[in-house]
Amino acid sequence: MSRPNWSRPLPRPLKIPSVMTLKTLADVRELVERRLPDGHRQRSTWQHVEKQLNAAALGKVETIDVAVPLRLVLQLERACRACRSDIEKMFAPNPNRPLSDTLLLCGMVVAFTALGAVILYAMTEWLWLVVHEGLR
Repeated sequence: MSRPNWSRPLPRPLKIPSVMTLKTLADVRELVERRLPDGHRQRSTWQHVEKQLNAAALGKVETIDVAVPLRLVLQLERACRACRSDIEKMFAPNPNRPLSDTLLLCGMVVAFTALGAVILYAMTEWLWLVVHEGLR
């Protein structure tokens, strides 16, 4: 079994403002293992990135197979962060809000989260086919 090569470069550097610039697999590894906020690493999206990261370090996949899902996850995280304060306001305790409204909001959040995960998975698979099979 070969040793992991964490020095492999990403296709393009990826700058995360006020956090770090990712240039190699080692940089991505540091982000995933040391810099992710609590609970993020257990999310299926980050687990997929970590799986691709380990495979790329072993030479089983190309570094683009890490870069694409990583970019998608980071974009998804930024979108969610921008909406966080609005969501917190919607779910703030309000004794005058009917229970049915709260349940509807909860259902919508779960549905949109699931939809985001499906879209992320589909885009990753599609991009893999484009890169590896040359499909258009």
